[in-house]
Amino acid sequence: MKRPVEIEDFARIKYVSDPQLSPDGSRVAHVVTSVLLDEKRYRSRIWIAETNGGSEFELTRGDGKDTSPRWSPDGSQLAFLTDRWGKTQIARLDLAGGEAEQVTDLHDGVIEFEWTSSGRGFLFVARAGDDHRLKHASDVADDESETDPSNEPRRITTLAHRMDGVGYRDGRRNHLGVALLSGRIIQMTSGDYDHAQPALSPCRRYLAFASNQSAERDDERRTDIWLMDLDTDTLRRITNHDGVYGLPAFSPDSSKLAFVGHRVEAPYGPTNLDRIWIADLTSGHVDVLTESIDREMSNTCSGDSSYGVPAQRPVWSSDSASIYSLMSDRGNVGIIRIGSTGSWEQIVGGDREVMTFSASSDDQIAFTASDPVTPAEVFTTEKQANQEQQLSRHNTTLLEQVSLATPARLEYQTLDGASVEAWVLEPIDRRDGVRYPLVLEIHGGPHAMYGNTFFHEFQLLAAQGYGVLYTNPRGSTGYGQEFVSAAMGDWGGTDYQDVMAGLDAALSNFDWIDPNRLGVTGGSYGGYLVNWIVTQTDRFAAAITQRSTCNRKSLFGSSDLVWTYSEWEFRSLPWDDPDFYYDRSPLAHVANVKTPILIMHSENDLRCPVEQGEQWYTALKRLNRETEFVRFPGESHNLSRSGRPDRRLERLRWMTDWFGRYL
Repeated sequence: MKRPVEIEDFARIKYVSDPQLSPDGSRVAHVVTSVLLDEKRYRSRIWIAETNGGSEFELTRGDGKDTSPRWSPDGSQLAFLTDRWGKTQIARLDLAGGEAEQVTDLHDGVIEFEWTSSGRGFLFVARAGDDHRLKHASDVADDESETDPSNEPRRITTLAHRMDGVGYRDGRRNHLGVALLSGRIIQMTSGDYDHAQPALSPCRRYLAFASNQSAERDDERRTDIWLMDLDTDTLRRITNHDGVYGLPAFSPDSSKLAFVGHRVEAPYGPTNLDRIWIADLTSGHVDVLTESIDREMSNTCSGDSSYGVPAQRPVWSSDSASIYSLMSDRGNVGIIRIGSTGSWEQIVGGDREVMTFSASSDDQIAFTASDPVTPAEVFTTEKQANQEQQLSRHNTTLLEQVSLATPARLEYQTLDGASVEAWVLEPIDRRDGVRYPLVLEIHGGPHAMYGNTFFHEFQLLAAQGYGVLYTNPRGSTGYGQEFVSAAMGDWGGTDYQDVMAGLDAALSNFDWIDPNRLGVTGGSYGGYLVNWIVTQTDRFAAAITQRSTCNRKSLFGSSDLVWTYSEWEFRSLPWDDPDFYYDRSPLAHVANVKTPILIMHSENDLRCPVEQGEQWYTALKRLNRETEFVRFPGESHNLSRSGRPDRRLERLRWMTDWFGRYL
């Protein structure tokens, strides 16, 4: 007999990611991450699955993190990143037999890498020293490596000087290098600029990468694609420094370069959709390939059951005539193939989230995908979806043990006639004639989407006797340009109207919901909207606000990134329209709060700094409202997704305790 989902089940999920097909399509390397709850950490190992339905086996058995598996061009070796020697380095393994061999020994480790097209080495990104030079570990004196800059005064001269999950920037830069199999390191870039996401053309002549090399590089959120001609030792910028571009990929014939990005221009600014762009390396012409597709060419689905999922580059077909890309569409993420004219067809679809994928030399595709009742597993498909097969079953044992709720789709109309999509999970073992409490969940962003993916938190609430409602109000991705930009300049207006209309629709369609036992929770932007909601209505019996904001004026100067988009999202800067900034701050209306509210915040959150939780708590406590404040030391903005496992467990305990107390 199956049991209800438990809090600890998040630690029993096997987090599957980064499927990499061998060149001949016979095997898929992928990463399986396990939670070691007693040790308060994660462990990642590389597995191999045979595409003919044969064996699946664990290739590496390190006790740390082995990630980013990459096949050599001839398929005889597998390289990967590992921390088994201390800092994360490149290792390679001969699949004919033998132990993993360390390739790099860089002082600060390796951030990302790819094989060179010749198979004689690796193109990589690593942190350079103060002099912008890449260093071997042996090049740095012991006393220098042990220096702790956090104990010294900081001189800050740039607007962007810290980043959530990273901390204060130290002035050093990420540079590109080539590591030969002999261990020799050749530095490919220099200067006071960051470089990322390198790609080497199959013809070995061109090196592409993403970088901001403008004079304002530290104070603006723009990135260009650059092309280095290795024959002439010249460098040229492919894009016009008018947006955010990255993830370059060369066509197999080396004639074209694809990349992902968007312009930052009126009227949509940073909410412009991510599209696929093509640069013709012969003519120099750059054009957007997916202008006619009104969807994001990326995965924007929110969930809590993935770990270490890399950003997805465009993938060229073997004949250089078309491109494979992820596409977010109405709560689903699939794979499409786009022709040279912009026409497209769905290759992998369905009610699910495809996380990442790769292709073999004959256009076979391997991908990881999840749906509402299945954590991610590895699949392969040919060009037609009816040839799909599942290769991995890492989560079968867990799924055989637990009862899961299947969401019901709900589409509803808002007061001004907009159509909005939502889903409802029923409580496990719901009985007719009995009414149950309901929790409204609000996603972050706001430019993200809920969808058809496995969400442990939602299943946990359903197991504890709650219904769960989750919506994609205007501002969400997956519904086109107008929809994702509709809440700009109206936070607390359009979005609030949409989620409350969703609540009314759920009450109308599901008679088992008890209207007197309603809860609401959300994180980041979702936390902002939770705070806003309890100042506008007392319909909710309990609220939980997570990594939230309450004062949009002070947030502008205390967040690592909010200053980059506020001018668009609030249609002004705080000193130009301070009344509007404050009026759309929950703090301005805190005296209206009647709902008991739990505040959960990470102390190292730089996106929504803990001072926002402190302001909200102090105001509520001063007004004698029912509130508690739970602070998580050592955690960043991503506590619920990649935080230390014991703290993720504690977060869920606080959530279920608070809703249990009031609902």
